[in-house]
Amino acid sequence: MTAIPAPEAPPSVQQLWLPFCFPSMNELLAARGRQWEERGHHRNGYAESKRQLQAIVAGRASRLRKICLPYTLRYEFHRPDRRGDPSGIRAGAEKIILDAIARPRKGVKGWPAAGIVHCDGFHCHRGDDCTFIFCGDPLYRGEEGVFLTIEEAAL
Repeated sequence: MTAIPAPEAPPSVQQLWLPFCFPSMNELLAARGRQWEERGHHRNGYAESKRQLQAIVAGRASRLRKICLPYTLRYEFHRPDRRGDPSGIRAGAEKIILDAIARPRKGVKGWPAAGIVHCDGFHCHRGDDCTFIFCGDPLYRGEEGVFLTIEEAAL
């Protein structure tokens, strides 16, 4: 007698609304030029901006369930207008969001994170998709931000 395999459970889907626009990668890199000393520690604008935004995203993402399987991400950017280049906008937001939902790093050079996913390496992160919606379009009535969908991928 052969065993009948159990039906596979549908993949888990979780969603998160982040009600603000992220800086583009160009803006993040330009912030690196702003440097200062504070209590004997060297600081720069890139690290400070990234740390502040990651703390906000991690706080909002902390209500989500942890994902043990590989995952895919879907970004829906709600932008105020068509200024900027899509790849730079996506890269800046993606860097901050992925670091904020992965496991936190401890220590002096650590960062705040929600620990929803194991990491953003190839063995966990199986890909992503991105769309842009413009708030300035006459038919759009929403607000600016990023709608993030995290879906467990099939093994």
